[in-house]
Amino acid sequence: MNPDDMRGLFNEALDGAGPAPTSGTDHIVTAGRRRVLRRRAAVGAGAIAGIAALTAAVAIPLAFSGRPGLLDAAGLGNSEEESGDSCEAPDDQTDEQKAVAAMYGQALDAAVTAIGGTPGGYCDDSGPNYDGFYFDAEAGGYRYEEFAIFRATGEHATVRVDVWEPNDIETAVRMESLAECGDPGVECTWDETDETVPTLLVEETRTLNVDAEENPDGVQVPVRAALVELGGGVIVHVEFEEGQRKGTLSTTPEQLAGVAQAIPVGQDAPEVEEEDTGTYTLPDDAALAGALVDGIAAQFPGAVVPDAADVEFGPHDQTEAYAEGYYYGNDGTRVAYADATVNGGEQVRFFLQVTPLESPGDGGASQEPAEHYANCSYFTCDYSQLDDSTGLVHRTSTDVRPGPTSIEFRASDGWVVGVGAESLGSTEAPSVPFEALDAIVNTIR
Repeated sequence: MNPDDMRGLFNEALDGAGPAPTSGTDHIVTAGRRRVLRRRAAVGAGAIAGIAALTAAVAIPLAFSGRPGLLDAAGLGNSEEESGDSCEAPDDQTDEQKAVAAMYGQALDAAVTAIGGTPGGYCDDSGPNYDGFYFDAEAGGYRYEEFAIFRATGEHATVRVDVWEPNDIETAVRMESLAECGDPGVECTWDETDETVPTLLVEETRTLNVDAEENPDGVQVPVRAALVELGGGVIVHVEFEEGQRKGTLSTTPEQLAGVAQAIPVGQDAPEVEEEDTGTYTLPDDAALAGALVDGIAAQFPGAVVPDAADVEFGPHDQTEAYAEGYYYGNDGTRVAYADATVNGGEQVRFFLQVTPLESPGDGGASQEPAEHYANCSYFTCDYSQLDDSTGLVHRTSTDVRPGPTSIEFRASDGWVVGVGAESLGSTEAPSVPFEALDAIVNTIR
C-alpha cells in the first residue's frame, strides 16, 4: 500500500465514528483492500461489459499483466505508459523474503490447480502493485492477488491470499476480525473437523457499487474464504471473489482451507539463485521422460505407467501418426510416447512434444504465434494468456488420432511444450481432461 493510500485510510478512520479497532494494522490493510475493490468497481458497467465479452469464452482468461490490448478492449484505459513497471516485485525485499515468496507462490499455484483452477497474473493502475507473492513491510506479512479460471464451470475468481505474522491479539479474535465476521452479508463458521488446526470458514455476499444509475442497489458478488492458523499464531487467509459478476462461485470455503494449509509456513525456503541472463535450456530427454511418466501417475492414481527409461524421443515427422496426417508441430518438434492404463482399465497413449522457438523472447506471448506452433490450422484450438510470456493452447483432434493436447507457448524460455492423449485400440477420444494435461505440462520446467 502506498503512503497516499495509508494516509487516506487514517483520515477515513479519524472521520468515522466508533472506537478504534483492536487489531491495528490488520484492520487498516483490510479496509485498504475494500477501498481498492470499491475503486475497481467504479469503472462502470461499460468496462464490466467489455471484460465479460473477453471472458465469455472460457478459454480466454481476464489477464491484467501489462497486456494493453486486453485492457483497452475492456475499456479500462490502461496502457504500457500508464502501467509501466508497476508489476515488478518490491525492491526492498531481502533475499530470504524473495525465496519465501517464491516458495509460497509455487505451493499456491499447485493447490489452486488441484481444485480445478488455472492460475494467472494481472496488475493495473488500481493495483495490485506486484505479481505473485511478495512481502509487504507495512502489512507485516506476505500478500498475493491474482486470478484463477475454472474451465469446468466457466467461472473466473480473483484470488487473494495473506500470510499474517503473529501479533498480541488472540488468534481466534484476530481471525474473526480479518474476516469481518458479523458484518452484513458475512457468515462465519468455525470448522471443528480438526481441532489442532483452527480454521474459520467464510461465505459472503459482497455489494459492489457498479454504475449507480443502472444498478442503484449495487452488484451482488459471492465471496468464499478460509482462515487457517498454521503454527505459532501465523494466519493464512485465502479469499476467492467471483470475477465476472455472474453471481455464482462453486469453490467452497472447505476447498480454500485446503489451499491455505498447502502454504508451507515455517519451512526453509531454497536460496534465491543469481539471475541467469543466459539462454534457458529445456531439461534433457531423460528428465523430460521422467516428468511425463511421473505426471501421468500423479494425475491418474492407480495408473499403470511405463518405466521412464523406455520413453524415447524422435522427430515428429518420422512417427506413424504424422504419416497419417496428425501434425504435432513444426520443424524441430520432437515427440515421445508413454502408453499407460488409467481410469481403471482405459488404454491411453500419452505423448510429450517439444519445439524450440525460432525467435525466443521476441514480443512476449500472443495468440497468433502460439497457435502457429501448435499447428492449429489442422485442429480445433482454444487460446488462453497465462502471463506476459506464456500462452496456453488447448488443442482438440477430432479426425486423426482423436484426443486433447495441452500446449504451453513459453516465449521467454524459447520453447513450446505440450502433452496430449489418444486412445489405444479405439477410434474414440480418451476420457482425459485438459486439466490433467495442464498439470503435467506445468511440471516440465
